[in-house]
Amino acid sequence: TTEGIEVGAGESYGILENANLQDYSANDSVLINNGEIEYVNNSNFINNISTGSFSGAFQNNGTGTDDGVLNSLFLDNVAAQNSGGAILNTDELGGIDSSVFIGNSAKYNGGAISNGSSGNLGNLNNVTFIGNSTTDSNDGGAIFNNGGIIGEIVNSTFIGNTSARQGGAITNYVGTIDKISNTLFAGNKAESLGGAIYNNGDITNGIINSTFIGNTGSRGGAIYTFTDLTITSDNGTTTFFGNIYRNL
Repeated sequence: TTEGIEVGAGESYGILENANLQDYSANDSVLINNGEIEYVNNSNFINNISTGSFSGAFQNNGTGTDDGVLNSLFLDNVAAQNSGGAILNTDELGGIDSSVFIGNSAKYNGGAISNGSSGNLGNLNNVTFIGNSTTDSNDGGAIFNNGGIIGEIVNSTFIGNTSARQGGAITNYVGTIDKISNTLFAGNKAESLGGAIYNNGDITNGIINSTFIGNTGSRGGAIYTFTDLTITSDNGTTTFFGNIYRNL
């Protein structure tokens, strides 16, 4: 069991692999503070609770990870006084691949992941988000992009995530997401706008070959956008079914 890892300025941790970071309470189980981890692989972050101004499990304020987070589980982590129930990124983070986020929550934005204004988060490929949430009238039940950059969100799943305000699954607020493709949004809920996605930024290459089923928002049961947004099918199908627009 590994817990309470802090990588300071100029330090390099190497590879964090086969780690079990569980029941850690105070700050983050992993805090990268101007240092670097090569990548995270096959690791579990379970039931960690941050009571201060940190994410629930993993916070990157430094160079971050070259190859990102791979094959890992983030379960029931809590940012009790901040954004990013599982991950808070404010710098370079190499992406997330084949990982699962279940039941994470944040008092502020990004029940699972919050990407800050200086954050550059790589591609999200084959990532599953189930039952993540925000409280205190905040945004992005699974992901909140606050003016930062996120690569492609592809081959991923968002089920049953909830936002106390906007973007039941994803809020893109004056940030950039390259594209969302081959992704399922089902049963997500926002108390206000955008049951699955709230967009007030740039989704550069649009939404492609994705499915929206049974999402709920007060306006935009599936998607609410303030900016131009392209939704297409490219050798596939984009489906909207049973999404609900109503006063909640």
